[in-house]
Amino acid sequence: MATMSTYNQIIITPVQLRMARAALKMTVRELGELSGIAPNTVTRIENGRTKAQAGSMQAFAKVFRERGLLFVAGDDLAGPGVRLAH
Repeated sequence: MATMSTYNQIIITPVQLRMARAALKMTVRELGELSGIAPNTVTRIENGRTKAQAGSMQAFAKVFRERGLLFVAGDDLAGPGVRLAH
């Protein structure tokens, strides 16, 4: 799977982006409005049709970080994911 950017030294993948939105019950439109990224661009990034620019990923990461989400790196037992911070 293609990597997109780093957030706290962790690679954020298209799947993680979708997972983060789902965890917050956030629509593509809402993420677009909060991040300043067009909703159709968010969809293309999540589907792997467009590689995210560093500025876009930083904007996404800021939205999720402000809402208490952390990105988790994959290991030998499980792939990358997201989790809620304490």
